[in-house]
Amino acid sequence: MRINIVSGEAMVSYDKELGFKACIPFCESMISGKVTQSEPFSQAFIADRCRTLSIPVDKYRKKFANQLLKMRAGDDVHVYFGEDLFCQLNLITLLAYLERIGIEKVTYHVVFEDEMKETALLENVETSGFGEIYKSVLINHSAVGTNIEITNKAIMLYSDYLDDNGAIATFIKANPEDTVLQLTVKMIRQFAQYGLGDVQSAELIERVRKSVKAEE
Repeated sequence: MRINIVSGEAMVSYDKELGFKACIPFCESMISGKVTQSEPFSQAFIADRCRTLSIPVDKYRKKFANQLLKMRAGDDVHVYFGEDLFCQLNLITLLAYLERIGIEKVTYHVVFEDEMKETALLENVETSGFGEIYKSVLINHSAVGTNIEITNKAIMLYSDYLDDNGAIATFIKANPEDTVLQLTVKMIRQFAQYGLGDVQSAELIERVRKSVKAEE
């Protein structure tokens, strides 16, 4: 059975442009909050993410997990994700989950989300090793290599994103008088490669400004 997994609910409305009739939206935001559980979408993972995102378990399961949990090892999986950091962290998590349930390969459709157009097609992307990659990148915050060059670039961006002296943190520090809203608008425009929304931007601004206060 062919399964199409897209990055977020926004893509679902572009089914004709992307060439499929039905899909599963991957709605998690793995860039948000701390990740501590090593098996994506296990019971422990779901409980941990519910605490991190401050939502009830039943709501999390309905929005984020139930359709993924119905997948089987024999499914023909096609994934539609962009190149930005937000999408790539989600992709790493998804591939780690697919490896865990026995899906060995996927077809990766790289999409440019602003226009919902496919820009590249990577066939037979192996999921093997992504469980360890997920743990290294999202739990231990270590930069490691993968078999996807796009993902490798995003992992380097993630290292900068986490660094309180990185490019995006430096930009936040350089605009101390801006409100969170003002700075969020600037960040979304200037750092499009991170794929940040307003929630993620606000979280990052708060983190960096707290670190500045702690140093004073």
